[in-house]
Amino acid sequence: PFEKSLLHVVESVVIEWTHQIHDVLKKSSAQCLLDGKYPLPLVELDFWKARAGDLESVRNQLQEEKVLKMSKLLEHTMSSYYPAYCNMVDTIMAALEEA
Repeated sequence: PFEKSLLHVVESVVIEWTHQIHDVLKKSSAQCLLDGKYPLPLVELDFWKARAGDLESVRNQLQEEKVLKMSKLLEHTMSSYYPAYCNMVDTIMAALEEA
């Protein structure tokens, strides 16, 4: 048994995470070039190092017990947000592999 208010809170958190993760993923190593700058190769390496660190942090957070419980709640209640949550996790794992 669970309270619907708890489910609503978890679903709201998933929405917020999705937006935050989208912001992390939309960052581009080409941004300097798009800004009209001519960066050295080290800038590209620094970008990917920082991106990998950010994504590892997100992955670690997603593997915390409280987050896994939230995932189980979404799955158990057949929440319409569960597929979005799974997609978010898959996207993070794919981006981490790329980084």
